[in-house]
Amino acid sequence: MNHPRIVIPILAASIASVTVAVFDPIRTFFIKTHVTHTFHITENRVYSWFRSQITRANEILSLKRKDSENAGMSVVWDDRRGTIEQIRTWLMETADTFIVVQGPRGSGKRELVLDEALKGRRNTLHIDCKPIQDARGDSSTIFAAAREVGYKPIFSWMNTFSSMIDLAAQGTIGTKTGFSETLDSQLQKIWQTTTNALKKLALEGRHKDDKDSELGDDEYLEAHPERRPVVVIDNFLHKSQESSVVYDKISEWAASLTTGNVAHVIFLTNDVSFSKSLSKALPDRVFRQVSLGDCSPEVAKRFVVNHLNAEADEGPKGEKKLLPSETRDDLGELDGCIDILGGRLTDLEFLARRIKTGETPKKAVQQIIDQSASEILKIHQYLLQQRLDPILDTGASVGFNQVPRIDTQPSLQ
Repeated sequence: MNHPRIVIPILAASIASVTVAVFDPIRTFFIKTHVTHTFHITENRVYSWFRSQITRANEILSLKRKDSENAGMSVVWDDRRGTIEQIRTWLMETADTFIVVQGPRGSGKRELVLDEALKGRRNTLHIDCKPIQDARGDSSTIFAAAREVGYKPIFSWMNTFSSMIDLAAQGTIGTKTGFSETLDSQLQKIWQTTTNALKKLALEGRHKDDKDSELGDDEYLEAHPERRPVVVIDNFLHKSQESSVVYDKISEWAASLTTGNVAHVIFLTNDVSFSKSLSKALPDRVFRQVSLGDCSPEVAKRFVVNHLNAEADEGPKGEKKLLPSETRDDLGELDGCIDILGGRLTDLEFLARRIKTGETPKKAVQQIIDQSASEILKIHQYLLQQRLDPILDTGASVGFNQVPRIDTQPSLQ
């Protein structure tokens, strides 16, 4: 029993067994509280009551102004009501496939899904791929993935420590102990624990006296899609050209959730080629897709006007006070400015804020164009310093060579 070939493997197996027995139930508990927002102060009943009372008092005293962002977005949600209802309908069906919401940056994907389509739904898990993909090193990637799902305690440093033990064991007994784990196996462990927590949440409302109590867990979840939690995977394929390991693992995990009837999965992505990546995980499925684009000129104009009017102070009781949009004589420029700027929500909100400070619509749009041109020039200088221009294809190189002329030729702006 004193021989290293016997002692070290037994020690490694013992540590692994203790870790599973002690920490896995704790991690499952924390994931469940993360999904149900149990410890989130905004979900607390006492906090919500005090907040509602303060809000009501401010409204009575006319000290509270309307939320300009909500007022502006209400126009957009009215225009996209059909899309919101479509997503809600899909979440009530049993089809084991992905829901994909694709659109460019600033098109309102996250707000449409989380704030509107899932409004009032308790068991929702939002996973942002950006911090996971941007993490440097295996330990940082593991920590970022664990934080997104509420997986804790997490000992990301143990990956390095266990590798050192394996290296020492290999030098001592000639073989590895198998104590160290790769990034793939660590991520797999996090996703598997999350799956267990989601399945427990889906089955929490089940009782022995239900009419379908004789059904197994899998059959019950298949028959009750409304009981399944919703997993929203945001920024999918962010910087996917650098590495696809994280996205491959997330896609495989998401496929197991949908095919196992554990949860509904919604992907939010800017990438139009998402089907190539997701088809690896679900090759025999047709994805349910929603494409978001820019707002129409009519909706864009109403969005800006609502933003301007939202924070207007109310006049004395019985007296009608003109709205800001009614007192300005330069809003006739909005139609032409929106044609130039487009219907991207982030650009429209920036435009509304500049107009609110007193700028005319034309001046505000010109300032936005100048700022964007300056940022493009900075990126161009950075690429030249990094000598990345040779990697561009012929079409991109033509546009790349035109960038320095932006500053001297306003027509290119």
